[in-house]
This record gives sequence, structure tokens and C-alpha cells, in this order.
Amino acid sequence: MKRKVKLTAGIVAGTAAALIAEAAVAFHEGMRKANARQMRRLSDEEEIGAEDLELIREGAQWFNEQHVREVSVTSYDGLLLRGHYLAHPHAKRTVIAFHGYKTYALFEFGAMVRFYYENGCNLLLVEQRGHLVSEGEYVDFGILARHDVISWVRYVNSINGTELPVFLAGVSMGAATVLMASDMPLPSNVRGIIDDCGYSDTWEEVSHFGRLYHTFPNKLLMPIVNLMCRLIAGFDLRDASPRRSLERTHLPVLMIHGTADTLVPIRSSYQNYSSCKSPKRLVQIEDAEHVKCYFKDRAVYEEEVLSFFERCGA
Repeated sequence: MKRKVKLTAGIVAGTAAALIAEAAVAFHEGMRKANARQMRRLSDEEEIGAEDLELIREGAQWFNEQHVREVSVTSYDGLLLRGHYLAHPHAKRTVIAFHGYKTYALFEFGAMVRFYYENGCNLLLVEQRGHLVSEGEYVDFGILARHDVISWVRYVNSINGTELPVFLAGVSMGAATVLMASDMPLPSNVRGIIDDCGYSDTWEEVSHFGRLYHTFPNKLLMPIVNLMCRLIAGFDLRDASPRRSLERTHLPVLMIHGTADTLVPIRSSYQNYSSCKSPKRLVQIEDAEHVKCYFKDRAVYEEEVLSFFERCGA
């Protein structure tokens, strides 16, 4: 009997240790600033596709040949955040762009920058906290970064004044970041949000990652991962969600999502659309995978964005 109890206790202790170890791996792999291995994947032609990668490179080269200013703000919690600002001589509006999870601004928006600029936009490409040259050791999935949106809007308003319309654009985690800022006290010249494949709930999205990459069930793993987020990184995955913010926003939202997205399934945009109480439009790009809507149907994407500017009076 004692042997059975000892054996059972040993199994329980071993399982608990394995669970905590896997949660620690999930936290450090998922939340820490991207390492060199993770960033190298962004130049992988097999993963991204040679044609799409070439469009990104061409756009990035064009952008870097312009009169781009390296700019910075200090976040509400003292981090130095950096971005890249390109002023248009006859700007009709400013677009502030937020990249996705463990990527960087010109990778995510490189293919689009010329389109935005040639249609009268000042461009501010933000490097999000916990990424590249911006400070921060952890990626918070937009929970803390939503406050940074206000800092960047205030920065462009300090340059251009508050008469020039501002639009917030985001891809994937960047889209979730701006959606979670949508119910915050943003300056009144913020006219709308362009949401490209954003998720609807932070907890659910991190859980989705867990189902894809980890062994233990999420109902066991997620509470431990979230405890580590709270104790080590200073945020709780339940503190905010795009879906909840959209229930309270007054800002018009353009949602664009690919039907073949498996990383952030299109049901996230269905949920966001259903929750959103402000003027909204959902554009589905057939057979587009995650962050591939622009590449799959550039003409539709550009037409929808320009129509959105027009509907917002900018």
C-alpha cells in the first residue's frame, strides 16, 4: 500500500514538474523578445514565398531611400519606443502602423508603404515594445502596448497638429493592439482603424498557440503561463481583449481577413464584427493565409482601404 502511495505521489510530482517546465518554456518562447532564430524565419523564402518576400524587399528598399526620420517616444511605463516616420509633402492623413508578433515594421508593411504614401499618407511605422530596437524584454500581445498607441498619436499630433486625420493600422498582433486601444481616450483626430487579421481575445489566441505547439492541455497550462506573465512580465492575459474594446468604441473599423488563416482563424474577425458597435466593414479575402491578404488580392485590399478613408471623411 505504501509503495502504491509513493508511486502515485512520484507520478503526480513528476507530472507537476513536467507541467511547470513546459509552462516555463511556453512563457519564455512565447513572451520573451524575439531571438535570432525566431527573426531569421522572416527571411525564409520557403516559409513566406519568394514572390511575396521580393515585394517586401522592394518596398522596404523604396522606403529606406526616402527622407525617413528615426523617431522615438517614452511609454507610460518608461520604455524608449522607436519608429520610422516618412512625411508626405501634401499629406491628407497620417497612418500609424503596428506590426505583428515577433516581426518588425518594414517586414509587415514593406509591401504596402508605397501604396499608402502615393495616396497622400504620412507614414509612421512603429517598432512595438519588446521588438527589435524598442525597449522591453517581453511581448505582451497588445495588453500593455495598447497604451503606446496613445503615445504615438500624441507624437504625430505634436508634428502635424490635431487637424490632420490619423488612422491606426495593424497586422495580426498589431491589429489586436490598435483594436484594444479603440475604447481608450484617443485624440479626437483619430478617424478609424484598419484591422488586418487581428484576433478577438488575447487569452484565446495564446491558448490557440498552445494547442498548436504544446503537449499539456490548455486548461492546465494556461493558468501557469498567465501567472508567469503577471509575476515576471507585469501583465495579465485577461486584462484586455479586442472584442471587449470593440463593444465600447466609437471609431469606424475596417476588418480584412483571409479565409485560409489558421494562425488567427477568420472566426476571430466574425466575433470582432459582431461585437463592434461602431461603423464597420468586414472584407474576406478568399484563400488568403495569415498576413497574406495584401499579397493574395492587392487590388481589393487597396480599393477597400481607399474607400474606408473616403467614408471616414479623410
